[in-house]
Amino acid sequence: MYFSAHSPLCVQLFKGKFFYCDGLNLSNITNKTECLQAGFRWIRRKYNFDNLGQALMSLFVLSCKDGWVSIMYDGLDAVGVDQQVRQTVNAAEAFRHFRQ
Repeated sequence: MYFSAHSPLCVQLFKGKFFYCDGLNLSNITNKTECLQAGFRWIRRKYNFDNLGQALMSLFVLSCKDGWVSIMYDGLDAVGVDQQVRQTVNAAEAFRHFRQ
């Protein structure tokens, strides 16, 4: 019940945000277009919220204690759709949620 109720919300919040650019020098890469023009690969993370099926699987992994940390950091590092991740860009928001 929990997963089916929260999956649509997670899709709305995180759809398309769990991608990253894979290449050698990423210092000037800020989005998907720049990544592909530089000849790098734009990759979707294994656990993501792009559709209800993936959201259900990601929520299941989050609840099982194994692998939840990497999904949490992926969510914290997400900037936006087709945007390159930035480490701990949303740390203040995460702190606010854990503080409650």
